[in-house]
Order: sequence, then C-alpha cells, then structure tokens
Amino acid sequence: MNLQPLRAASVVLAIAVVTAACGSGPQPPPESTNLVILSIDTLRPDHLGFHGYHRRTSPNLDRLARRSVVFDQAVTTHVSTAPAHASILTGLYPGSHGLHRNGMKLVANVPTMAEWLTTEGFATGAFVSGWTLQRHTGLDRGFSRYDDDLGPPRAGARREGRATADAALKWHEKKVSNHHRFFINHHLNEPHSPYNPPPEEALKFLNGPDVLMTTRRPVHLDRRLSVNRLTPAEKEEYVARYDGEIVVADRLAARVLDALDDLEVAHNTVLVFLSDHGETLFEREWSMDHGCRPYDEQALVPLVLYIPNNESSARRIPDQVSLLDVFPTIAEVFGIEPPPGLQGRSLVPLAAGAGNEDPP
Repeated sequence: MNLQPLRAASVVLAIAVVTAACGSGPQPPPESTNLVILSIDTLRPDHLGFHGYHRRTSPNLDRLARRSVVFDQAVTTHVSTAPAHASILTGLYPGSHGLHRNGMKLVANVPTMAEWLTTEGFATGAFVSGWTLQRHTGLDRGFSRYDDDLGPPRAGARREGRATADAALKWHEKKVSNHHRFFINHHLNEPHSPYNPPPEEALKFLNGPDVLMTTRRPVHLDRRLSVNRLTPAEKEEYVARYDGEIVVADRLAARVLDALDDLEVAHNTVLVFLSDHGETLFEREWSMDHGCRPYDEQALVPLVLYIPNNESSARRIPDQVSLLDVFPTIAEVFGIEPPPGLQGRSLVPLAAGAGNEDPP
C-alpha cells in the first residue's frame, strides 16, 4: 500500500474527518465535497501506536494521525454499540435519541446526519458489520443504501470486515463514476469479541508459543470461567488476540484510503475515523467486556479529524470532547446549518487552536 500524505491523514481515528483546520476558523476547501466516516468497533485508543502503544498494531492509522487533528481525550456517550453510533449520527445523548441499549430503536422524530446530508445533495450509503447496527435500530433512516446483510440470522451475527469493505467500495465506485457527491458510513466489527484474527497476527505479539492455546470464545461469555481462573499466559494471549484484530482493522482502513486515491477523490473527501467504545481487558474483576462499566478503558475512544488541503492541520487536542460533537463539526466544516437542538458542539474552533471555553 502506498499511503500518501492525504491518505495517512484521512484514516486517523474517528473525528479526524472534519475538524482539522487552522487559523481563525477552518472552512472547507471549495473542492471538499465528500465525507467518509470510518468506525472501528470496540477500539481502545491506548492500543494504537499514535496514542503511545508499544505494539505495532496500527501503522496505517498512525500515518494518518500524524497529518490530522487527534483528540486525545474523546469520550463516548455509551459503552454499547447502537447507543453510541446513534449519538454520532444524531448529535444527541441516548436519553434524547431513544436508543438506551442494543436492540432498541431510534425515536421517530429525531433527525439523522444521513437525512440532513441527503437534503444537501449527498448520495448516502452505510455498510455495517454487526447485528447491533442492523436496520431494526432505525439507524438506516436517511441512507439511500443501508447494507446490513450479515448472512443467515443467528445470535451475535457479524460479518468479516473484508466483506463489508467489498460491499462499500463497490457502491463507492459506482457513485464516483456517476459523479455523485457521497457520504459513506463504514463500520468494521474488528476488534469486537470474539477475538479471532488470523493466528499469526496474535502469535507475533507473544514470545514462544507456536499455536494459540486459548479458545475463540471470550471468557466473559462463559459463566463457568472467571478472570481468576486464567493463567497469566492465557490473559496475555487474549490481549494478543485483541491486538491482532486491530492489525486486521488497520489494513482494512488502509484499503478504504487506497480506494479514495484510486478513484481520484482523496483530494476532496473529508474523513472521520472513530470508535464507539473501548474494551475492558483484565483491568477489573471481570475479564473482558464492555456495555455496562463506564471506566476509562471502555469510555475513551479514538477520534481524529482530517480535512484535505489543510497541511497545517496536524494537531493534538488535550481537551475533553465527545462523540456528540461529530455531527455539529461536520455541519460546520461543510457549511451546513445543523438541525436545532443538537447536544454536541462543533470542534472546529478547537481544531483551529482556539481554547475551550466550555466545561467538559
């Protein structure tokens, strides 16, 4: 893969999409017409290279981060997938958008980002990898294409990121060839449990073993096991499995960026890269999980903002920000009036170097 400066900047974590700018208040370059939001599920920022992780899990995202605005203290609104993604797409807390937990549905009168961008002439497509984001959530509202085909129904249904990428890039190529302005919401389920990367991706982070000794089924899903019954080597291997999944997701992210270059739209595409929540990995009495324990390892998320043709936009922001802020930030970057009542704020001023006047 030949990650050029733009591509590197474009994949950085989550919010890297829009806020990156400098000066008194960044405006989108006249040619910035497209938007990609790349969401990597269950991704802890402290397991990424550009957040200081000691393992080489994210070389492609790291290169993007070096040329983007990186928010070092981004916080989710919920440590479950559907409520957090609903906040990204509505700019509202779960108590307002109605998705309090996985399996619930978006309140009918809540406007979504896809609906808003459709009125601005965007072709809108979403491609998801897990059952928690299927159309029963109402998150398909406003998307002209909502691809949630995970195969035969089953508990915990998901599809490999490679298949999601195949579907997304096929749609993407068609819209570009037809000269459509586009918004793609691209969701990867790696590194969500079960941590099942190709064995070699986990083994390279371990010293000694030639084969994996642990089960694909995470311990927290087996009530007969507990964290106290795992050996130190088994715990280390589960973390290596998780990190191996991040390696897979990083390569898929690079594939998305490569496609932007190949289709010659990288120069006018804003990118946001983020996660919905993190994951507990033996920090607590529980082994590995997320969903109901809002400690830092679950509540903090990567958030990076990249805007093309803003070469001086590389910046680290220490202020606390929220996934609520994605929608209003995108609205300001594209010069679109946002829906009334959004509970987030635009991050454009912070990305431009202004101070934070609001309490976290």
